[in-house]
Amino acid sequence: MKKIQILFVSLGLLFALQSEAQIEWESSYEGTVYQTKMAIKGNVYYSIDSYSNKCILYNSDHTTWKTIDISILEVIYIYELKYVSLHLFNSDALVELLVVYSEYKYANDTIGYYEFTTMIVNESGAQLLAVAGGANPYVFNDDGTSSKLMVYIYDYSLLLYPLQTQVYHLPGVQLAVNELEDPDSFFLGNPFPNPSKSEIIIPYNLSQENDSGYLLVADNTGKVINKYFVDQGAEQLKINISSFNSGVYLYWVETPNSKTETRKFIVE
Repeated sequence: MKKIQILFVSLGLLFALQSEAQIEWESSYEGTVYQTKMAIKGNVYYSIDSYSNKCILYNSDHTTWKTIDISILEVIYIYELKYVSLHLFNSDALVELLVVYSEYKYANDTIGYYEFTTMIVNESGAQLLAVAGGANPYVFNDDGTSSKLMVYIYDYSLLLYPLQTQVYHLPGVQLAVNELEDPDSFFLGNPFPNPSKSEIIIPYNLSQENDSGYLLVADNTGKVINKYFVDQGAEQLKINISSFNSGVYLYWVETPNSKTETRKFIVE
């Protein structure tokens, strides 16, 4: 009788465990896939194929929705693609996206520099905005009815290159704000130019809870070789890498309360 009772108890526990919500696999993608939220469409996934210069959009059920050919831009290197949206940059029914691309130009036979351009295009290839020298753009909601785009302008053809910030009013509202796009959040951006021989600039932002800390640089084995103090008084850090050996380096920001993800830069 006891064995029968134990059997019923065991079956009851097994049924209870199976009836609870479980983690379920949904889908797999080749490469890195990002998520955004579009007006009317809702949640959308997208990926960037840098080799064929295509942006592939996926529905919330992971089926392919659209493939946008970015090669119409005739760019040399796509540095960043973000803000895939429907009504953020205008009110038509076409998908729009922001692209940052770079070209390496030679000042003479031995010295060159990177020239960045920030561009907003739609799925048909029409340019809505082109900002020469623009890099590290981000969008933030202004008053709930519109958004602003900030773009930093650099002229690397000059030794002491000037920095300019341009602000643009956008007609739409950004529906999905992740921590890398929120100016009030704790984040670490991509380095530029990357790769580089002489210096790199790393954008960052420290939150109220993380108002100071250190940006650490490590070699490809993870050994820390340099650290730089960072605080809320600046939005980027310039690092002279002319003495670094060629190779891949890691970097991240640590504060007493938190730590960012680890990113990479390449020294030529």
